[in-house]
Amino acid sequence: MEGAERALLSLRVQQRLEFMRSGAIGGATTLCVLLSGCGGCLTCAITTSLSTGATATGLAALAGLVLGAVIVLNESRRCRQLQRAATLDLERGVVEEATFDATRAAAPMCDNMHILLLDVGSQTLLLLWGDHLEEPLRSRAFPSSRFTIIRAPRCGLHLKVVPGGDLLEIESADFRDGDDVDFGPEDGHLFPGSIDTLHADLEAWFASRRRQRR
Repeated sequence: MEGAERALLSLRVQQRLEFMRSGAIGGATTLCVLLSGCGGCLTCAITTSLSTGATATGLAALAGLVLGAVIVLNESRRCRQLQRAATLDLERGVVEEATFDATRAAAPMCDNMHILLLDVGSQTLLLLWGDHLEEPLRSRAFPSSRFTIIRAPRCGLHLKVVPGGDLLEIESADFRDGDDVDFGPEDGHLFPGSIDTLHADLEAWFASRRRQRR
């Protein structure tokens, strides 16, 4: 691992940690608001006594706070795991390279994140997202028909993408977001599917992930 790659890894770790922490805080806040709102609706429905309505609101708010705390604590654990893995990568000083051939590329409508889906053959899609895509996309050399991903093996963070081959046109994609976005495919995830059937393929992936979480 060269000096530039070490600096990139440190930068990617900080970027990912900021993303994870902001996502956890945002998710916890949203959950608290939603549950408090549910409590408010319940308050309106219960007309037997004022104290009953107040209790319903309080319980809903408490549930939101508890679940929000669980989300934040879980994300804190993941942040610590990422930091430990990145430290091991820096100590070992080794990177991995993976080269892919792609025939098509698609991107969702997303204002605050770089996301690409690439058809890498054999009915397989590669998902790439994150700040490491900014430079190759800005250079207008990517997405391309061949490219190499340089990553840190322990923490799994992509340091950079090296384009090659012919430039691919970026198609628009029906990319599932919504409630499960925090549990979505990781950067570099390979999953069965095609760009033509992307919506159904992602629905199947999310359904599988929900079953695993039960």
